[in-house]
Amino acid sequence: MTLRIPGRLRRPGLGPVHARKRRLAKVAALVGVVLLSGCASAAGPATPGSSPSRSPAPAASLSAASLAQLCTAGALHARGGRQGENMGAHGDIWFTNTGSRPCILRGVPRVTVVSADGAPLPVHRARSPAPFTHAVVLAPGKPRAAWLEVYWSNWCGPPPGPLHLRISLANGRGTLTSTFDGPPDGHYVPRCLAHGQPSTLAVIDAYIPGSAM
Repeated sequence: MTLRIPGRLRRPGLGPVHARKRRLAKVAALVGVVLLSGCASAAGPATPGSSPSRSPAPAASLSAASLAQLCTAGALHARGGRQGENMGAHGDIWFTNTGSRPCILRGVPRVTVVSADGAPLPVHRARSPAPFTHAVVLAPGKPRAAWLEVYWSNWCGPPPGPLHLRISLANGRGTLTSTFDGPPDGHYVPRCLAHGQPSTLAVIDAYIPGSAM
Protein backbone atom coordinates (compact mmCIF):
# COMPACT_ATOMS: atom_id res chain seq x y z
CA MET A 1 0.00 0.00 0.00
CA THR A 2 1.31 3.41 -0.97
CA LEU A 3 1.04 6.04 1.73
CA ARG A 4 0.69 9.65 0.69
CA ILE A 5 0.63 12.69 2.91
CA PRO A 6 -0.90 15.78 1.31
CA GLY A 7 1.07 18.99 1.03
CA ARG A 8 0.99 21.56 3.79
CA LEU A 9 -2.44 23.15 4.06
CA ARG A 10 -3.63 26.30 5.77
CA ARG A 11 -7.36 26.37 6.54
CA PRO A 12 -9.45 29.03 8.26
CA GLY A 13 -10.03 28.38 11.94
CA LEU A 14 -7.31 25.77 12.35
CA GLY A 15 -3.54 25.74 12.40
CA PRO A 16 -1.39 24.31 9.61
CA VAL A 17 -1.84 20.62 8.97
CA HIS A 18 1.74 19.40 9.26
CA ALA A 19 2.32 16.98 6.43
CA ARG A 20 6.03 17.48 6.12
CA LYS A 21 8.58 14.82 5.22
CA ARG A 22 9.88 14.66 8.77
CA ARG A 23 6.42 13.46 9.94
CA LEU A 24 5.91 10.91 7.14
CA ALA A 25 7.83 8.19 8.96
CA LYS A 26 5.80 8.76 12.13
CA VAL A 27 2.37 8.46 10.53
CA ALA A 28 3.43 5.67 8.21
CA ALA A 29 4.77 3.70 11.17
CA LEU A 30 1.53 4.15 13.11
CA VAL A 31 -0.54 2.95 10.15
CA GLY A 32 1.91 0.09 9.58
CA VAL A 33 1.58 -1.10 13.17
CA VAL A 34 -2.20 -1.34 12.78
CA LEU A 35 -1.95 -3.23 9.49
CA LEU A 36 0.73 -5.62 10.72
CA SER A 37 -1.13 -6.38 13.94
CA GLY A 38 -4.25 -7.21 11.96
CA CYS A 39 -2.41 -9.51 9.57
CA ALA A 40 -0.03 -11.22 11.98
CA SER A 41 -1.00 -10.59 15.58
CA ALA A 42 0.99 -13.63 16.71
CA ALA A 43 4.22 -12.15 15.44
CA GLY A 44 4.49 -9.80 18.44
CA PRO A 45 4.54 -6.00 18.59
CA ALA A 46 5.97 -4.11 15.67
CA THR A 47 8.98 -1.89 16.22
CA PRO A 48 8.39 1.52 14.70
CA GLY A 49 11.14 3.04 12.63
CA SER A 50 12.94 6.23 13.50
CA SER A 51 12.41 9.56 11.82
CA PRO A 52 14.53 12.67 11.49
CA SER A 53 14.33 14.99 14.47
CA ARG A 54 12.87 18.43 14.12
CA SER A 55 14.77 21.49 15.29
CA PRO A 56 12.83 23.22 18.05
CA ALA A 57 11.64 26.73 17.37
CA PRO A 58 12.02 29.23 20.20
CA ALA A 59 8.71 30.53 21.56
CA ALA A 60 9.95 33.18 23.96
CA SER A 61 13.14 34.64 25.37
CA LEU A 62 15.20 32.71 27.89
CA SER A 63 14.51 35.39 30.47
CA ALA A 64 10.75 34.94 30.07
CA ALA A 65 11.11 31.16 30.27
CA SER A 66 13.14 31.39 33.46
CA LEU A 67 10.37 33.36 35.18
CA ALA A 68 7.44 31.29 33.95
CA GLN A 69 5.92 28.33 35.76
CA LEU A 70 4.33 25.23 34.27
CA CYS A 71 0.85 25.85 32.88
CA THR A 72 -2.11 24.51 34.82
CA ALA A 73 -5.25 23.24 33.14
CA GLY A 74 -7.33 25.93 34.83
CA ALA A 75 -5.31 28.67 33.10
CA LEU A 76 -5.64 27.22 29.59
CA HIS A 77 -8.26 27.24 26.85
CA ALA A 78 -8.00 24.59 24.12
CA ARG A 79 -9.81 24.03 20.85
CA GLY A 80 -9.10 21.65 18.02
CA GLY A 81 -10.18 20.08 14.77
CA ARG A 82 -9.25 17.21 12.52
CA GLN A 83 -9.06 15.98 8.94
CA GLY A 84 -8.31 12.78 7.08
CA GLU A 85 -4.70 11.74 6.55
CA ASN A 86 -3.57 8.31 5.35
CA MET A 87 -6.96 6.80 6.29
CA GLY A 88 -6.57 8.11 9.84
CA ALA A 89 -7.51 11.44 11.41
CA HIS A 90 -4.88 14.10 11.98
CA GLY A 91 -5.77 16.62 14.70
CA ASP A 92 -4.37 20.00 15.75
CA ILE A 93 -5.24 21.33 19.22
CA TRP A 94 -4.49 24.98 19.99
CA PHE A 95 -3.79 26.39 23.45
CA THR A 96 -4.32 29.90 24.81
CA ASN A 97 -3.09 31.06 28.20
CA THR A 98 -6.10 32.67 29.93
CA GLY A 99 -4.13 33.51 33.07
CA SER A 100 -2.37 36.74 33.98
CA ARG A 101 1.22 35.43 33.83
CA PRO A 102 3.33 33.54 31.29
CA CYS A 103 3.38 29.78 31.70
CA ILE A 104 5.20 26.84 30.14
CA LEU A 105 3.68 23.84 28.36
CA ARG A 106 6.10 20.93 28.74
CA GLY A 107 5.94 17.15 28.49
CA VAL A 108 3.75 14.72 26.55
CA PRO A 109 0.15 14.85 27.79
CA ARG A 110 -2.25 11.94 28.20
CA VAL A 111 -4.99 12.39 25.59
CA THR A 112 -8.35 10.58 25.51
CA VAL A 113 -11.11 10.75 22.89
CA VAL A 114 -14.47 11.29 24.59
CA SER A 115 -18.05 11.53 23.34
CA ALA A 116 -20.34 14.51 23.87
CA ASP A 117 -21.46 13.14 27.25
CA GLY A 118 -17.85 12.75 28.43
CA ALA A 119 -17.69 8.96 28.10
CA PRO A 120 -14.31 7.78 26.74
CA LEU A 121 -14.30 5.96 23.41
CA PRO A 122 -12.56 2.55 23.23
CA VAL A 123 -9.40 4.09 21.80
CA HIS A 124 -6.02 2.89 23.03
CA ARG A 125 -3.03 5.17 23.48
CA ALA A 126 -0.22 4.51 21.02
CA ARG A 127 3.36 5.72 21.20
CA SER A 128 4.54 7.76 18.26
CA PRO A 129 8.00 6.94 16.90
CA ALA A 130 10.37 9.80 17.74
CA PRO A 131 7.74 12.32 18.90
CA PHE A 132 8.73 15.97 18.77
CA THR A 133 8.74 17.40 22.29
CA HIS A 134 9.55 20.97 23.19
CA ALA A 135 8.70 23.33 26.04
CA VAL A 136 6.74 26.37 24.87
CA VAL A 137 6.21 29.59 26.82
CA LEU A 138 2.65 30.92 26.49
CA ALA A 139 2.24 34.66 26.95
CA PRO A 140 -0.98 35.61 28.75
CA GLY A 141 -3.87 36.29 26.41
CA LYS A 142 -2.02 35.42 23.20
CA PRO A 143 -4.41 33.36 21.04
CA ARG A 144 -3.16 29.99 19.81
CA ALA A 145 0.25 30.38 21.40
CA ALA A 146 1.05 26.66 21.04
CA TRP A 147 -0.47 23.56 19.57
CA LEU A 148 -0.48 19.80 19.99
CA GLU A 149 -0.66 17.29 17.13
CA VAL A 150 -2.36 13.89 17.43
CA TYR A 151 -3.13 11.02 15.06
CA TRP A 152 -6.20 8.77 15.46
CA SER A 153 -6.42 5.53 13.49
CA ASN A 154 -8.43 2.33 12.88
CA TRP A 155 -11.96 3.15 14.02
CA CYS A 156 -14.15 0.07 13.41
CA GLY A 157 -17.09 1.09 15.59
CA PRO A 158 -20.32 2.91 14.72
CA PRO A 159 -20.33 6.64 13.93
CA PRO A 160 -19.22 8.22 17.21
CA GLY A 161 -21.02 11.55 16.88
CA PRO A 162 -19.62 14.80 18.33
CA LEU A 163 -16.22 14.32 19.96
CA HIS A 164 -13.90 16.07 22.39
CA LEU A 165 -10.39 15.41 23.67
CA ARG A 166 -9.65 15.09 27.37
CA ILE A 167 -6.08 16.32 27.87
CA SER A 168 -4.22 15.50 31.08
CA LEU A 169 -1.13 17.68 31.23
CA ALA A 170 2.22 16.17 32.15
CA ASN A 171 3.70 16.76 35.59
CA GLY A 172 0.30 16.57 37.28
CA ARG A 173 -0.83 20.01 36.10
CA GLY A 174 -4.48 19.08 35.68
CA THR A 175 -6.93 18.07 32.97
CA LEU A 176 -8.86 20.14 30.44
CA THR A 177 -11.24 19.38 27.60
CA SER A 178 -10.83 20.52 24.00
CA THR A 179 -13.15 20.44 21.04
CA PHE A 180 -12.18 17.90 18.37
CA ASP A 181 -14.79 18.64 15.71
CA GLY A 182 -13.34 21.84 14.27
CA PRO A 183 -12.23 22.50 10.69
CA PRO A 184 -10.98 21.53 8.20
CA ASP A 185 -13.12 18.34 8.47
CA GLY A 186 -14.37 17.85 12.01
CA HIS A 187 -16.69 15.01 11.04
CA TYR A 188 -13.95 12.79 9.60
CA VAL A 189 -13.62 9.35 11.24
CA PRO A 190 -10.62 7.03 10.64
CA ARG A 191 -11.05 4.10 8.29
CA CYS A 192 -11.26 0.61 9.76
CA LEU A 193 -7.97 -0.94 8.69
CA ALA A 194 -7.91 -4.05 10.89
CA HIS A 195 -11.06 -5.60 12.36
CA GLY A 196 -10.49 -7.00 15.81
CA GLN A 197 -7.58 -4.65 16.49
CA PRO A 198 -7.90 -1.60 18.75
CA SER A 199 -8.40 1.93 17.57
CA THR A 200 -5.40 4.03 18.61
CA LEU A 201 -4.53 7.65 19.34
CA ALA A 202 -0.94 8.91 19.37
CA VAL A 203 0.59 12.25 20.27
CA ILE A 204 2.78 13.26 17.33
CA ASP A 205 4.10 16.63 18.51
CA ALA A 206 3.98 18.28 21.95
CA TYR A 207 4.24 21.20 21.76
CA ILE A 208 4.79 23.51 18.78
CA PRO A 209 5.04 27.30 19.18
CA GLY A 210 2.30 29.25 17.47
CA SER A 211 5.03 31.34 15.85
CA ALA A 212 6.09 28.24 13.86
CA MET A 213 2.98 28.27 11.69
